[in-house]
Amino acid sequence: MKLLFTPGEYKKYFKKTLKKLFEENKDPQSIAIGVAIGVAIAIIPVYGFQTVLAVAVATLFRRFKINKIAVILGSQLSIPPIAPFIFAVDYGVGNVITGKNWVWIKLGNDIFSQIGRIYILILLGSFIVAPVAFFISYKITKKLIYSLKKTQ
Repeated sequence: MKLLFTPGEYKKYFKKTLKKLFEENKDPQSIAIGVAIGVAIAIIPVYGFQTVLAVAVATLFRRFKINKIAVILGSQLSIPPIAPFIFAVDYGVGNVITGKNWVWIKLGNDIFSQIGRIYILILLGSFIVAPVAFFISYKITKKLIYSLKKTQ
């Protein structure tokens, strides 16, 4: 069986591609915007698809010179230990927007409709929380990058 690439060529290509990704658009502005976009994606309740969405958004907006690695890293905010808190905030804001009370899921025949109602509240809340998280993470990341550049 003939391979398209030898393992050595594949490793060399992977390293070259990874190096290119890390080196492109590495000014503080593009990194901060990338992280902020990633954080906003992490807030949106697309469970399990945040990284895929981050790669898609980074690819779509490549003409704006956004750091792709920063977008992907920012989207990792929704890791399992943190995600319940993010979605609780989204749910709380969704309840405030709609004027509803907190609802607990009760086991029964209509469990899927209950989950659907709660998901809609989380989604509504994320439309408010994500832009706020975008601006906060942008400011923090930009300030952090500039302070790190000063110390070097």
